[in-house]
Amino acid sequence: MAFTLHDTHGFPVELTEELARDAGVEVDRAAFDVAMNEQRTRARAAARASKVGDESAYRSLLEIEGTTNFVGRSAAHYEVPARIVAVMAGPDVDGTVAEIFLDQTPFYAEGGGQVGDIGTIVTETGRAEVYDTVYALPGLIAHKARVTGELVPGQDALASIDVARREAIRRNHTATHLLHAALRTVLGEHVRQQGSEVGPDRLRFDFSHHGQPTPEQLEEVFDLANAAVLTDAPVETTETSLEEAERMGAIAFFGDKYGSTVRVIQAGDTSLEFCGGTHVEGLGQIGLISLVSEESIGSNKRRIFAVTGRAALDRVNAREHLVRSAADLLRTEPDELLTTLERILARQREADKELQKLRQQSSESLATELAQSAENGTVVARQDKVEPDALRSLAQAVLRHDGVERVALAGSPDGAKVALVVATGGEPNATDVVRALGQLIGGGGGGSAELALAGGRDVTRIEEALAEARRLLTA
Repeated sequence: MAFTLHDTHGFPVELTEELARDAGVEVDRAAFDVAMNEQRTRARAAARASKVGDESAYRSLLEIEGTTNFVGRSAAHYEVPARIVAVMAGPDVDGTVAEIFLDQTPFYAEGGGQVGDIGTIVTETGRAEVYDTVYALPGLIAHKARVTGELVPGQDALASIDVARREAIRRNHTATHLLHAALRTVLGEHVRQQGSEVGPDRLRFDFSHHGQPTPEQLEEVFDLANAAVLTDAPVETTETSLEEAERMGAIAFFGDKYGSTVRVIQAGDTSLEFCGGTHVEGLGQIGLISLVSEESIGSNKRRIFAVTGRAALDRVNAREHLVRSAADLLRTEPDELLTTLERILARQREADKELQKLRQQSSESLATELAQSAENGTVVARQDKVEPDALRSLAQAVLRHDGVERVALAGSPDGAKVALVVATGGEPNATDVVRALGQLIGGGGGGSAELALAGGRDVTRIEEALAEARRLLTA
């Protein structure tokens, strides 16, 4: 009887012994220990026989033990006593990997966009480090874990989630509801959630919209969401029928399937949604909601990444540090940073204009010099450390001089590559000449009959290419 009470109902044997003594009855502890050892042996054999991913084993477990009771919505139940109902073995990777099943659990199983919890499951004989929580089957929660020691079905356990991680997830999850409501207010009621991912470090929210929101619209969205946070309004949960929830005007999340009874989350005055996830008790717990990025993910679909709480504060601090560092480099105050930058950019534009003017004068002077070296209307010259675009402009400038009819310039802009340009009045065809020269320098090129360029990698053959250019242009 003592073993049956413990194995079936989790009744501690010590309490059974105490009650038995009060009734003048003695528990056969030796027989109890034998029965417990036999049960552990059967459990170990069952664990070895049942493997992770065995759907038939999952279904059998669900039929025998029923669904897992999730009790971890509130902070008061982040650590709860539980009974191990099954352990299914997996491959060994840095310790035994297994799926652990409990009669009740504080661990949220991944669903509705919210990631699964992590934490620990501890018994007298072993410890499991839970690295993910998922549904093996609807209603049956599997704790994926690395096990040290031994965990046996029937054992009492203490199940504890990573509290800081869950709190961050709760903040991000409720923030997605506020953003959804704000997006519908700013962009229009056609906006609908198209997917989400709520983790501890950030939130991702996908929504339908026909175009890219303007920066002003996004600013308004986040202003509205953060204004709701500042109200610190309570986040209220209602369990009701699907029909009643729809009458209340609750918005369903994209892709979710709902039973006859649903949970509805009221977050502030504007957000009312179906949701089975975990949420903060008051909006003020979210802290700041900060936009990280917004992008397109397909036709009429957009995606927002954002952070809340500590991550949002870290982001603000990082930007503040960046602004201060930039101000220090420019020898100004942060509040004067834009004015200082505008002044520097204006000076830079004037300097660029002056530099361009000087380069033009230098190029014209060089073009005149090269034109004076023309032989029978042809200029062939080497020009190193000149970028291809500048080399092309130089060739055109040379061709504009009286008495010059054909120009071929080549050189290496960086010591590793070759740039070559040919400019003519159309006779001979500049492209035909360039294609022939391109083969010599280990490359190729093209252009028009009047102007063509080539690039190559054999800098050792530049002089050979120029000699061939002279031959082709004067033939």
